Amino acid sequence: MVDPCLFLCSDCVLVVYVDDCLVFSKTSSTLDALISSLQSEFILIVEGDVGVFLGINITRHTDGLLELTQPGLIQKIIQECGLQEASQIHHTPSEVKIRQRDLQGKPREHTWNYRALVGMLTYLSVTSRPEIAYSVHQCARFRTNPRRCHELAIRQIVRYLKGTADKGYFLQPSVNQTLIIMLMLIPAQSNPEQGM
Repeated sequence: MVDPCLFLCSDCVLVVYVDDCLVFSKTSSTLDALISSLQSEFILIVEGDVGVFLGINITRHTDGLLELTQPGLIQKIIQECGLQEASQIHHTPSEVKIRQRDLQGKPREHTWNYRALVGMLTYLSVTSRPEIAYSVHQCARFRTNPRRCHELAIRQIVRYLKGTADKGYFLQPSVNQTLIIMLMLIPAQSNPEQGM
């Protein structure tokens, strides 16, 4: 079954999400023709490439590497956390120890939205900064009742990002267009009624 929001053609792919569309093709002439065709029926605003839509800067280096960075989102996170003027940075996103509930610990001191920051950090970790994923996950576990120690953990991640805001994730596109399919074979459960 094909997703109802995915439209395939021999030379392009169109993905629709509510009122946003992403169009992919190997040639710009195909994209231009599709956009012109759609503009005859719909009011379209061309906002740029997929990176703009996702909030990711995609830089193609001369060696073929793609670099994904999100300095805009990082600046928003720093601002949300109130650390714009802070000069202290951290060289790691978290301490080694695993976070605990700390129900008897000190309450939070800041009023910024803990859940919203965890959400932004989660998106950042899966799109361009995988090295913070573990630290963010540790903080996300306590989003219903964060204490001062959890707030400090978020601030450490943000201070780390402040010192590495221009860093990102590198991808090495493959020249081989292969699809690897992994199958998991699960034995059928025996039905005791079948033998009757």
